[in-house]
Amino acid sequence: QMCIRDRLMPRKKLYEMVGLYDENLRVGEDAELYNRVVKKLDELKREGYEFLYTPNAVSYEDKQDIGFFDYYKKCIWYGEPLANWRYFRSDLPGNAIKLMVITYFTALPIFLIFSIIAHLSTTYIAISFMPFFLLYLYIIFRSIMIKEFSWMVFLIPILLFYKYVGLFIGFMKGIKE
Repeated sequence: QMCIRDRLMPRKKLYEMVGLYDENLRVGEDAELYNRVVKKLDELKREGYEFLYTPNAVSYEDKQDIGFFDYYKKCIWYGEPLANWRYFRSDLPGNAIKLMVITYFTALPIFLIFSIIAHLSTTYIAISFMPFFLLYLYIIFRSIMIKEFSWMVFLIPILLFYKYVGLFIGFMKGIKE
């Protein structure tokens, strides 16, 4: 069980305004509903409604540890809704960025292998890898700042590739359906 703080917890009345889960979506229905709720909240704020913030509100969520292959299946499952235009459109900027990041991290090792084979210039390779290196340096810096640095941080590139290949496969699988 995991304690969650500062989470949006709307009342029933808000769900009556925006509707419930879209049952036509196989996956991503929770994210699509969340996007509708946030848009409605923004609209209500512009109309002058105020919302209370309860600083010490707590909710609990069950989290199960999953294995290596189950996590991979879950990544594929989460990649599928990106191929569904209704889900993709519900948060167009966020999902477009997500899809670009998925494609980048999936293609990065393949690009590296082909650029070494093709003897591309080191500058070209360095520029291509710059977003990854900057992200990785940021992760290392943050883990040091919050005093959570360990040798596991060095596995992050492998984990990122593993996760994003799964998401990419899910996206491709979603296109086929």
